[in-house]
Amino acid sequence: MSEIPENVTLVADGLSLQLRHTTRLWLFAATVAFVALTTSLDGEKAKFVTHEINAAIFYPVCAVVLSLVYPAFCASHQQAQRAARILAELLSNDELGEKKIAGWVTVKDIVHITYLPGLNRVYPLVHDLPPTIRKVFYAVLQLLSSIVYYFFPIIGGLYCLQQANWNLFLSVPVLVLLFGPALIVSFKGVTWTWWAMANQAPGKR
Repeated sequence: MSEIPENVTLVADGLSLQLRHTTRLWLFAATVAFVALTTSLDGEKAKFVTHEINAAIFYPVCAVVLSLVYPAFCASHQQAQRAARILAELLSNDELGEKKIAGWVTVKDIVHITYLPGLNRVYPLVHDLPPTIRKVFYAVLQLLSSIVYYFFPIIGGLYCLQQANWNLFLSVPVLVLLFGPALIVSFKGVTWTWWAMANQAPGKR
């Protein structure tokens, strides 16, 4: 569409790509965590549905997989957040973002529906609420969704370590790889939510 600059389209496409990658990584990590949490112990066997696996192998393997996938998810998520900020900054120019394309439809409206949302993107739910109420609902929904989004894989990892009897050589690297990225994304998540509330991101409308 000629009304939308190429650099805006490029960033929106990049944001979609990062969000898709982030979603895939989170679903993989969440699946591993779910399987670990719902697997029952029967002596030395870990039983999932009808399958039995040696618990001494199953839980350490799940912990290692989570410790590898979770940092990749966090890195991809941070890249998506960065792309979202760049896009919002580009559209903050009212001459561009608020430019009418047809009727009340602006460039900003078109751009916001061209990229795919992530699993914890809640802004579209509150977009049509009055500004004051919108900010409150956005903060609450974003906080609750982020708790699940960021920490469910960690809960699965901690459970795996517990079942592995907190083996020192396993626990130390796994805990570092889980909680290091978690602390970063948590801090960034708080600052992103604050910034988004102040700017009503990803748009002021």
